[in-house]
Amino acid sequence: MPNPNDVQLNPPGSWDEFEDICADLFSREWNDPNVVRYGRQGQSQHGVDIHGKENGADVAAQCKRKGNWPPTTLTTAEVHEEVEEAKKFRPKLKKYIIATTAANDARVIDHVNAISAKHAKKGLFSVHVYSWNEILRRIRNHPDLLEKHFDIYTLRQSCNASRRCRCRPRPAPTA
Repeated sequence: MPNPNDVQLNPPGSWDEFEDICADLFSREWNDPNVVRYGRQGQSQHGVDIHGKENGADVAAQCKRKGNWPPTTLTTAEVHEEVEEAKKFRPKLKKYIIATTAANDARVIDHVNAISAKHAKKGLFSVHVYSWNEILRRIRNHPDLLEKHFDIYTLRQSCNASRRCRCRPRPAPTA
């Protein structure tokens, strides 16, 4: 049986599949079972494909599926355009993620960090970019999502035996 950490998982073949993966992931990350895919193709969505709450604050994500071959990248111009659209979203956002199937790009990350710093001074939302590798790194914390979206089955350890398990708190050691 393949080890999920050793298997190369390719981005999905459709934007719809990619949005499903992201919606499931962000539902877990934000601890919000009410995360929704916002709107539908052709509707004005103000840069938001996925909307939910994190610690009571409104958060959202825009999904940008990029081609594998030839490889295409997420540009700083695309980031700027999506961020400007997200400013129009109501209710006002606390955090905004651009999730992409593109590879990590230091220039894009530096760009969103600069936007976040400017936004912090103005009381606007923080901006983050999750590349395909980052999305996979986070999905690996959720074996059921690996199974659901990639048909990868993992051995599940008892919650009390695993130090990395996040499903429930481990009992405190007794002296």
